[in-house]
Amino acid sequence: MTDTQQVPIGEAMKLALDHHAAGRLDVAETIYRAVLVAEPEHPGAAYGLALLALAHGRPADALPALAEALQREPGNAAHWSNYAVALAAGGQPEEARDLLLQARRQGLGGVTIEAALAKVQRMVGAPPPQLIDTFADDGAPPRP
Repeated sequence: MTDTQQVPIGEAMKLALDHHAAGRLDVAETIYRAVLVAEPEHPGAAYGLALLALAHGRPADALPALAEALQREPGNAAHWSNYAVALAAGGQPEEARDLLLQARRQGLGGVTIEAALAKVQRMVGAPPPQLIDTFADDGAPPRP
């Protein structure tokens, strides 16, 4: 008899996210992997594993799932930011900067993009680019 338990994928993902948020990364990883066994194309589980790879200093392992998440949800600023962080951490800060500037041009902005851009700017050693009107992540009006 094993100690494994079958739960619906939605419940498993909630458990994984709860463990992830609480810092129990090994448990979260086990659950994400179990979800992917049951549903190999599950974007949330793949994204969770990508974030864990980033947290463990393996940006190259994170890039494919982050790129897919960005393609699936191009309006999600966190996807742009996380993908840029992975690029920068993997030795491609210029590409990360370009990606974040592209996000701005597409109307994404706010704290998530700006914080990632500031980090990448420091890595590149370049001055901040000219700001353009964007909307904050919370739907606030454009900044001056």
